[in-house]
Amino acid sequence: MASGFPAPSGESARGSGLVRRRARDERALYNPAFIATLVSVAAYDYERKRGAFLPWALAFVIPPLVLASDVRTELPGSIRAYLANWLAAHPAARADTPVRARALAPYTQDGIRFGLQHGLLGLADARLRGMLKPTATARQFEGEAGEIVMQAAFVGRWIAPEEPIQIFALLGMRP
Repeated sequence: MASGFPAPSGESARGSGLVRRRARDERALYNPAFIATLVSVAAYDYERKRGAFLPWALAFVIPPLVLASDVRTELPGSIRAYLANWLAAHPAARADTPVRARALAPYTQDGIRFGLQHGLLGLADARLRGMLKPTATARQFEGEAGEIVMQAAFVGRWIAPEEPIQIFALLGMRP
C-alpha cells in the first residue's frame, strides 16, 4: 500500500506487539463506521460552504486526503488556499492520492453503505448529505482520530468552491 498508511511491520516476529498494534490501528482507520463518520462530517461542511450536498464521487476523495498522515499533516491551514496551488507545492500528494483512492475504494463504499444504513448520511440525487456536526463528532474521539475527523470536515469546506470535475482533474483522477 502507498506510504502514509499503516502497513504491516517488516519485523519477522509474527506475534510482536508492534504488528498487533498496527493491525488494530489499520482496522480502526478503515472501519466502515469511521469512514462513514469522515464522509459525513466532510459532507456536512461541504453543504454549509457550497449550499449543496456532496456529490457521491467526491466522497472517495476524502479518505485518501485525511487518513494518510503524510498528506493530512501537510493540508493547508485555511480554506482560502487553492487546491491547484497546494497540489503544485505537494507533488507527492498529487501522485499518491489516485493510488490511495483506488486502494481505499472498497472501504469507502462500505463506509457510505454503513452511513446510509445507520443515519450518518442521507442520499438525494446521487449526492450525500452529512448528518454529523464536525466539532461535536470530533469530541467523541481521542487523539489522532479526533484530528482526522476535523481534517475531513476541513477538506469538505476546502473543496466546496471547486467544481467536482476540476477536483478530479487536479488530483489526476476520474469520477
